[in-house]
Parts: sequence; structure tokens; C-alpha cells
Amino acid sequence: MRKRRVESATVAERLGPLLEEVISVVETDRRIAWRAGELRAEHYHREESDLSQVDCLLLATADAGDEIASSDGSLLGVASRIGIGTIPLPDSSGHRPQID
Repeated sequence: MRKRRVESATVAERLGPLLEEVISVVETDRRIAWRAGELRAEHYHREESDLSQVDCLLLATADAGDEIASSDGSLLGVASRIGIGTIPLPDSSGHRPQID
């Protein structure tokens, strides 16, 4: 929305079908919150793996067989290491992250 100055109503119109048919919306609970905290404690490193708390919450909600799509190499690297499928997306300059 910011970079291309797309109206929020247009974004909602385009993303609505994804949320209804493709993307699973997962409610969080105490168990997921604790798991997110554990993941952050285990995998966060300011210079080597700068996972945000939201990244860790995303990882904590993923199950075996799920895939995470992102242009964030740190997020995808941890996802891969803990057995979550990854879909590398291009960043704003068109580069896809390399997953080790």
C-alpha cells in the first residue's frame, strides 16, 4: 500500500479471496504464545537471525505440511531448520532469499 500508493479498499478486494480460500487464519492461544517465545529465545540473534516477535508467532502457528511464503531470509531459514516448508518471495528489489 505504501510503496505503490494502493488504496486499502483495493488491497482488501484483492486479498479477500485469498483469506477466504487459500490462506488459513489461525487463532492464537497461550500454547502458541509460549511456543513463539521459545522460538525467539532459541533462534533470535540480532546480527545473524533478526527474527521479530511476529515472525516467531507465525512460526509457532505453522504445522507439519504448512508452508510460509516470505522475502525474509532469517524467517525462512529458521522455518526450514524446524521443518516448515518455505516459499521464497522476491523482495522490493526483485531478489529472493537464499535458504541454507
